[in-house]
Amino acid sequence: MGIIKRFFRKPSPQTAVSPDTREQYPAPPAESSQPTTDELIAEGQALEDEGQLEAAEKLYRQAAEIDPDCARAYLNIGNVLETRNELEEAEANYRMALKRDPEYGGAYANLGKICLDKQAYTEALELYNKASQLIPGAAGLEALIGIGFSLSQLGRSRESIAAYEKALRYAPHHEGANLALSHLLIQDGQHERAASLLEKFLAHHPDQAQGLGMLAESYLRLGMIEEGLRLIEKACNLEPNDEKLASTRLFMLNYDPKLPPEELFEHHRIFAEHFFAAFTPDNPVFDHSRNPERKLKIGYVSADFRVHPVAMFIETLIRHHDRTQFEIHAWHTHTDHDQTTKKFMDLVDHWNSVPTLSDDALAEDIRKAGIDILIDLSGYSSGHRLPVFARKPAPIQATWLGYLGTTGLTTMDYRICDHFTDPPGMTEHLHTETLARLPRCQWCHVPYEDLPDAESPPILDKGHLTLGSFNNITKLNKEVLSLWARLLSSIPNAELHLAAIPDGRARQQLLAFLGEKGVDGKQLIFIPRQEYKDYLKSIAGVDIALDPFPYNGGTTSIDTLAMGVPFVTLAGKHSIARGGVSLLSNTGLSDFIAQTPEQYVSIIEHYAQHPEELSQIRKNLQQNLAASPILDGPAFTQDFEHMYRQWWQRWCDTGN
Repeated sequence: MGIIKRFFRKPSPQTAVSPDTREQYPAPPAESSQPTTDELIAEGQALEDEGQLEAAEKLYRQAAEIDPDCARAYLNIGNVLETRNELEEAEANYRMALKRDPEYGGAYANLGKICLDKQAYTEALELYNKASQLIPGAAGLEALIGIGFSLSQLGRSRESIAAYEKALRYAPHHEGANLALSHLLIQDGQHERAASLLEKFLAHHPDQAQGLGMLAESYLRLGMIEEGLRLIEKACNLEPNDEKLASTRLFMLNYDPKLPPEELFEHHRIFAEHFFAAFTPDNPVFDHSRNPERKLKIGYVSADFRVHPVAMFIETLIRHHDRTQFEIHAWHTHTDHDQTTKKFMDLVDHWNSVPTLSDDALAEDIRKAGIDILIDLSGYSSGHRLPVFARKPAPIQATWLGYLGTTGLTTMDYRICDHFTDPPGMTEHLHTETLARLPRCQWCHVPYEDLPDAESPPILDKGHLTLGSFNNITKLNKEVLSLWARLLSSIPNAELHLAAIPDGRARQQLLAFLGEKGVDGKQLIFIPRQEYKDYLKSIAGVDIALDPFPYNGGTTSIDTLAMGVPFVTLAGKHSIARGGVSLLSNTGLSDFIAQTPEQYVSIIEHYAQHPEELSQIRKNLQQNLAASPILDGPAFTQDFEHMYRQWWQRWCDTGN
């Protein structure tokens, strides 16, 4: 909302050039002893510039007394009141200005900003549209930006993009419009366009930290991982106290293949200490009943109660909860509400939509609800509310699912995982939380519907091996691509199908890098982004899928298994690099787990020479997956509930 300026001191819509431009009033006649309204307003503006708001307001009100029909006087009174955050009185004065001059574009714009402050986005849009009609062209720039912002808050992203693009035609280097448009493009998955826009903007504003941060994110999404990491470091150095930038940096560091897990942990610990220590309670006190057998209130906090891969894992747990033993509360922190959101609203006992609630207010809301166990489902992913967990609003707090690593919070009691992702003795030192290991798998996906039966592996018909990558390009770092190049060189007649690699620089750079490593471009088949059913068919069209590292696949890997296709993974030394180990171990495919890069290659070479073994695996894999913990919602939920009861018993016994 900071990009929206007020139409300060507009004498008339016809003479307005920009929000900060003033009309030069004619000098008063020399013989005049009575100050004119123009004089009073000009003097008031000078005082307002100096921060003397009361003196300025007095002069504006004097101008209104001299000329009760002076719309400009009421506009300037409203400006002073808004600066003092007296929004109701400011709104009243803007409306008085419009009553006196119904064609006063500046008053419509300023009133629009008041509506933005009240989150009355529909009314704000109407007002900004009116302002834009009355102040055409470059003079109406801020009205166009107000239109864009209002549309974005109403979920009308495409129209918002068009409004910002129109604004930038008048002011190509406008900071707010560039940043807002870039944000929308990134949200819409238009990372190539966002990157191009931000590169042009940063050429004129090289130290604009938010722009650097967004360009870093765009680069990451284009597979330009090293470039993105360099930019986010620069952004954080420019703004070391910007929590959002620092949080984005933490998230991006998970994609750095060269960063040791110990250093990754230390970054998280330092972040939490720096940004959360100020409101972390030393000895939080709770008056919850210490009856270990009573019905418990469980709270889930997430930005992903919507169409999102994470929702397919949250649903199975919430759907199967025993409501005689657990009362389920959900806090949705995202603005999007879709059919999946409506489903969750029906599944839980108490639904709360809180995208704009402050951290203090949300923490207080959770306290008032009397939540016994509070679960974070986001970690440092988009829309997270970890500052709320830092305030410790519930006796027991845990993180699960949305972020496969530590939060660094001392107030987060547990991180939920399994024995495969976090074997005892391997990763405890990488967490501020106590590791709570589920007995089988840390994931449980909703059951698949109407899946076609697995077909024979393509190698039987083609006579050569077809490999596939269906993960996001952000996970395809240079170490991954180098290993895949070795693999393709060792099996020169193999094909590699690469899904969802954006056309443009992302694809060009990937081709160039693999070409330098000796890969024949004919071995590479690019699959465009597809509808879900077509995406599953594309998976069925490969013999073996390739898991990236250190950031393994999750939902994509389960989709691969669901189509009867095994994947090869390289076992790492921390949680995010062992997701493939968990999924393969839970489906009887431990032979596809490599301990070294050399073994990764040799596993695939073996199956290239023994296609009959692949055929047998394909026949059984769908059935094995269906019978595994990965799709067994009731058993998975029982494991969770048993874990909750253990936590609660411990808290009742010890108070911590």
